[in-house]
Amino acid sequence: RQMCIRDRFMLIDKQFHREMFLISEYNIFLQSYDLFHNLTILIGSQAIRKKGRMTEVIEEHLEIIKMLEKKDEDRMINAIRNHLKRTKSMYSDIQDNN
Repeated sequence: RQMCIRDRFMLIDKQFHREMFLISEYNIFLQSYDLFHNLTILIGSQAIRKKGRMTEVIEEHLEIIKMLEKKDEDRMINAIRNHLKRTKSMYSDIQDNN
């Protein structure tokens, strides 16, 4: 059951990131993202193994959307960087413990 929840979460996460690329109109990034989406799913699925990380990811995504809606570019960039750094940190921690 937990794996099913993780799989569904990763599909929703992918849709979120694709939508962000579409909104930003960075088609080259979208093409690259689609090309490497299996790698991002692997990394993301490992990073969300930490208890509570799925909730944190949702909160980070909501913060990105909020800043996008407010058209606050600096805070949006900061929210994106924070999200990427936290995901990288979670993934690194899991890899170090394996």
